[in-house]
Amino acid sequence: AGHDHIIALGTVSKQDYIVLDCMVHDLRGLLNSEHHMFFSHAQIKGYAMQALKGIGWCHVKKVIHRDLKPENLLVSKDNYVKIADFGMACFYDPDRQTPMNTTVCAPWYRAPELFLGASHYAYEIDVWSMGCILAELVADTPLLNRYFEEEQVGAIWRLLGTPLENGWPQAAELPHWEKHAPKEAT
Repeated sequence: AGHDHIIALGTVSKQDYIVLDCMVHDLRGLLNSEHHMFFSHAQIKGYAMQALKGIGWCHVKKVIHRDLKPENLLVSKDNYVKIADFGMACFYDPDRQTPMNTTVCAPWYRAPELFLGASHYAYEIDVWSMGCILAELVADTPLLNRYFEEEQVGAIWRLLGTPLENGWPQAAELPHWEKHAPKEAT
């Protein structure tokens, strides 16, 4: 059994056919549309609520999407949102025995712990991605849109402060801390 805000897969027969829900847009296409104006507050709340309900259901089922971005939020002609593309998804391991890939999520939507090399993480990386998407809907531009990893991490530190300033001293123990440690002001 699926969820209303998760794209459904079905089969027609024993042949190699896949039938998907009919979704006419993805959120990136709507954001980039030449006819696009700012989304109304009601649209933003509607899109966000539907996406959060879908990702909440995934998390209840112990699935981490790991690639949330506007391109993976499909929108019907009636503004119904469904989450798609579970190609990077994995099941959450509560014992955190098995290291997980850190090169997941598009960089603009990637949580800082992934840049720092954390190989044991959970649902918070999806929550970070959803926060970036929501900020993009509100601001009508990506919140953190640097093209190089070092610049992206620096933009996160400038926007939110460094992990050490914000009560996350364990960040300095992660494998890529030295690479991404905040630079001293000169």
